[in-house]
Amino acid sequence: MSMVARQALILGVFGLAFSGSILLLAKQGKLSFRFVVGWLGMGVLAFLGAVLVWTVIPLSDALGITPATFGLFVAVLIPLALGVELTVSESKHHRRIRDLAESVALLTDRLGSAGVTNVPVPARDALVVVPALNEGESVGGVVRSILAAGLDCLVVDDGSRDDTATVARAAGAHVISMPFNTGIGGALRAGFRWAVANGYRRVVQCDADGQHSPDLIRVLLAEQSRTGAHLVIGSRFLNSDSYDAGLLRRWLMRRMAAMASRAVGHPLTDTTSGFRCIADELLIEFSKNYPQEYMESFEALIVAAKAGYTVVEVPTEMSHRIAGIASNRPLKAAGFTARVLVGG
Repeated sequence: MSMVARQALILGVFGLAFSGSILLLAKQGKLSFRFVVGWLGMGVLAFLGAVLVWTVIPLSDALGITPATFGLFVAVLIPLALGVELTVSESKHHRRIRDLAESVALLTDRLGSAGVTNVPVPARDALVVVPALNEGESVGGVVRSILAAGLDCLVVDDGSRDDTATVARAAGAHVISMPFNTGIGGALRAGFRWAVANGYRRVVQCDADGQHSPDLIRVLLAEQSRTGAHLVIGSRFLNSDSYDAGLLRRWLMRRMAAMASRAVGHPLTDTTSGFRCIADELLIEFSKNYPQEYMESFEALIVAAKAGYTVVEVPTEMSHRIAGIASNRPLKAAGFTARVLVGG
């Protein structure tokens, strides 16, 4: 038996076996229709490539590869296409789940507040929103500092496994508890939605780990009042090089800053700062549509700039976290880095 015949036989057996498996899974209801079509198409294509091997040979010859290599190329290409489709589909699915989680958290908060007379009615125009995940050791001090500065404080507990919500509530903050971890984007949008629903026109985003000084919140608010900007960023790098971000991370931040500067139309230095003031129309927009993926602060900045909202920076400082562990995600960070490398 020639090599081509052996390759055709192997490809044909694979095509039949694979197609049979897909049909069995479809019959059992374990695969949705769109995946059945895609995977079954791969199996049928493999079988036809074996039966009609003489049609494959001219194509493989034209590409300068063997029939087996051509078959391997097709076998890899189809799963890749299906993988991309699945990724897009799952991303949409996860966004819908996060939207539902936000709505559940806000509805639970509203039902819990109904008829309770000691729930304070917001009297100021600014709210400090503190997204928190497993920050029970530090969030209490952050809340007390914010309240001591005469500001309203909302803590969004993003599915913490510790006593973050209990500590924050005991310290005097209003607390919204997400039913599960949705990521900082989901937690922030829930906070923005709560702020808009309760009549606030400005929100200051502040970390729960104690790295942002509550004293500087007034600096952000004052700059927003002075400039009328929709987004005021507390920059770690404006007029200062004291923040140690590491060589690779600092290089990435500079590249992101260059991309954002082009979008805004003037220089920016810190596009990943989690210390920001969002005001007026942009707050309303973010309460409806806010990026949910990794590095959402950068995505939100680009969206705001392209939509014509005004963005400014003020110099701020950032200290080391008081306690807890940063929720870093290496795989998502690597993926985002790749996007920045090809996007600028």
